[in-house]
Amino acid sequence: MDTCISKGKSTKIKYIAVIMMIILHLFQNPSREYISLMKINGCPIENIIVKFCSLCVGIFVFLSGYGMAKKYNEGVTYKAIFKKIVKFYINYWFIFLLFIPIGIAMGIIKFDLKRIVLNFLAIESDYNYEWWFVALYVQLLLIFPILNKCLNIVKVKQKNFWVYIISLIISIAAKGIYKIYIENALIRLFLPIFIYQFVFINGIIISKNGIFNIIQKKITLNNKMKMKLFLLMLSFIMTIMGCIPILGKIINPILTPVWIYFLAQVIREPKSVKIYKSSTNVWLIHTFFTTYYFPDVIWNVKYSVLIVIWTVILTTFISMILDRILEQINRALNI
Repeated sequence: MDTCISKGKSTKIKYIAVIMMIILHLFQNPSREYISLMKINGCPIENIIVKFCSLCVGIFVFLSGYGMAKKYNEGVTYKAIFKKIVKFYINYWFIFLLFIPIGIAMGIIKFDLKRIVLNFLAIESDYNYEWWFVALYVQLLLIFPILNKCLNIVKVKQKNFWVYIISLIISIAAKGIYKIYIENALIRLFLPIFIYQFVFINGIIISKNGIFNIIQKKITLNNKMKMKLFLLMLSFIMTIMGCIPILGKIINPILTPVWIYFLAQVIREPKSVKIYKSSTNVWLIHTFFTTYYFPDVIWNVKYSVLIVIWTVILTTFISMILDRILEQINRALNI
């Protein structure tokens, strides 16, 4: 069992990933007007950085597989999985019931009972597109017991290698199909799990086989400065890969665990995870401020760096308040 990434570091990395998500959603639209940090051949550097920040979903999925494999190494029941799903849905529904009525009151969201129910169940995500991950996460939780059991049986290195290769091929094929049939509602709902199962399974395999621990023993980069330089170089390579869509979609998911490993080596173990635990709610609410409801609150800051800092501070502060309320709700429901 791998011990390289502690629960505290995992929570911290997820928070870093959510900041990457904020940057992605802020600057992926080239029509947005802001004062850029700098331009390269007339292109704002923010438009290049988002290519790297698109790794955020893969980071979340990998760490979910890695963490669950550590927690449920010997086995897991669907009772435990359903409890986890219910707790997650309560968090999602709380944010939904808080923000969607605001959108209806503002006239941004048209009241449609069918659409409300579909979005409430996370079957659709047209009220907040960034909520598409809710359905994917629930599906990953549901298939985890099966994957966990299979990978407990398949412990031979050669078999693990073939699981890795087959999983990668399925992921690449699914990306091609998704791009063609993206307008199909069923494809949008169910195909992402075939795309992201690769990084999820990768996380499980690395966790179960202690692969990061093996790397830690063999690697010669025992100096933190060297590791930081390697992390920076790897980030640069992955950014370039992201600028080449076909290569990026294949290479970057493979490199993501390597990037996570080196990040885990250079960051400190957090003394408290209070702020970092807010990452789920930051993900769920941030685009209401950056895009849907109150964009002027964010974009009036003008400068790209200040926009990112202000968005992170604002959404983290609100998320921490919401976390306190959710703690009371979960305690009352005994979850």
